[in-house]
Order: sequence, then structure tokens, then C-alpha cells
Amino acid sequence: MPLLRYHAPVPRPVSDKQKWEEELAELPVTIAQHRAALAALPPGDRRWRESHDWLARRAERRMADLRAEASRASVQLARRTC
Repeated sequence: MPLLRYHAPVPRPVSDKQKWEEELAELPVTIAQHRAALAALPPGDRRWRESHDWLARRAERRMADLRAEASRASVQLARRTC
């Protein structure tokens, strides 16, 4: 019997829906971390404040994009099953 090259089973590919759900679960935590970092910064630290604010807004936009993509995918799935 030949030796196996990999000692662990190869992970199964994750579907798009599962990836979106995982990312949607992580994004609120990321947004909260950036908002907390923003609140902890002194008012005069403009560059860091802008950076954390931009990152939080970027994560919020990503959440909206993921929700839109998930709704589009569910509509397409519903059309295929009808």
C-alpha cells in the first residue's frame, strides 16, 4: 500500500452561501472593534480616526453587499426550483 501524501483528510470545499454566512457573522465583530478603537483615540489623532472610521464603513458596505448577494442567490435558486 503506498504512503499517503497528506496525513489529514482534504477539507471539503465550502459553498458560497456558507462563506457568506461566515463572513456575515464576523463583520459585526469587526465593525465593533473599529468603532471601539475609534472611541478610544484622542480627538486630535485625525489620521487614525479617519482610518478606523473608513474601515468600519468599509465593513458595513461589505455586509450590505453580502446581504444583497445572498438575496440574489436565493431568488435565482427559487426560480430554478419553480
